[in-house]
Amino acid sequence: MSTEARLQRQNERFELLLSLTTKITSSLDLRAVLRSIAANIREVIHADAVDVALPDAVSGKFRVFAVDFPHGKGVIKEELLVTPGKLAEKRGRKVNINPRFFSVSL
Repeated sequence: MSTEARLQRQNERFELLLSLTTKITSSLDLRAVLRSIAANIREVIHADAVDVALPDAVSGKFRVFAVDFPHGKGVIKEELLVTPGKLAEKRGRKVNINPRFFSVSL
């Protein structure tokens, strides 16, 4: 990769980071922040869809809090309860984040 291409890619990442930072700091609404994060992640990794699901203490499953799926037909919706890993396995490539490292109080 040429120096110019690397600089262009780095500049694009900085622009996305600035955009995400602006969106996060402009809202105190958790769901709005998570939607912004999902949209930025989808753009960065060039994915068709990204959802953010947080542990649900009552059910032991994960509750989808934000979805960015522009061309979706409503299959994945916010508030959906999912078993960890099942939803991602159905859609193909998956990224797992171990919930033991996060503490979320809603």
